[in-house]
Amino acid sequence: RRLVAHSSRSIPLLQKAKPKTELMSSSLTPPSPPTSPLPTGSAGNSLAGNSLGGLESLGTSKKVIYFVRHAEAEHNVKEREAVAAAKIAGETRKEELEKARKAVLAEDASLKDAPLSRDGIDQVRNTGRRLNKLFASMKAAPDGVGPSPSRHRSHSRSGSTDPSSVFKKPDVVLVSPLRRALMTATELFLHADEGGSDDSPPRFLAIEALREKRTGYLADERSTVEELRKEFPHVDFSDVEAETVVVPTGEGNP
Repeated sequence: RRLVAHSSRSIPLLQKAKPKTELMSSSLTPPSPPTSPLPTGSAGNSLAGNSLGGLESLGTSKKVIYFVRHAEAEHNVKEREAVAAAKIAGETRKEELEKARKAVLAEDASLKDAPLSRDGIDQVRNTGRRLNKLFASMKAAPDGVGPSPSRHRSHSRSGSTDPSSVFKKPDVVLVSPLRRALMTATELFLHADEGGSDDSPPRFLAIEALREKRTGYLADERSTVEELRKEFPHVDFSDVEAETVVVPTGEGNP
């Protein structure tokens, strides 16, 4: 079958996060059948997806995929503070400000596999509440294309409902094994809905290939699987544990 994911509007997530976090559904129409039912994404992010029925008669299968970047992490705060301190000291040259930023990453051992900052946790929790309100507002018919008064649903010129605007809770969450990404995915797709829905939680899979490039700084080095499994017992780390993917080290790597 051909995998077809129609484009839809983007939803800003953590607007104050540094780096900026966004959620969007992807437009993917490959020219030939995909070799895997699971998508791949850019490093440092999470992928969450679900299937929408009602298109089997067309010989197609549709998935809505949400791309999420992690919220503000502790090392982002330290980087910002280091640059601010350099500016206060009178430094204005871009290359020197960059040196100050990198210096704190190289010298602060506490930043290994940095967690989210307090602001980052607040950001993703607020986003989780907003996202669950969006899911709750989707009163679609069982086939996912029925009429709905929701303002989030769009219509084609012919007046029919565009199924690409139907947002549902994900069935599967693919996430980087770095702590900041795991915390973001957990808060967004698990904790934000605890006690608020009868739906089963999505399946969480940590994927080594989704992590950020290994810059050589401790913030981009992940913890051991044993440590992460204790902290995130709901996540399947079998892909990471298999060590089938080796991410190269160095800021210049792809």
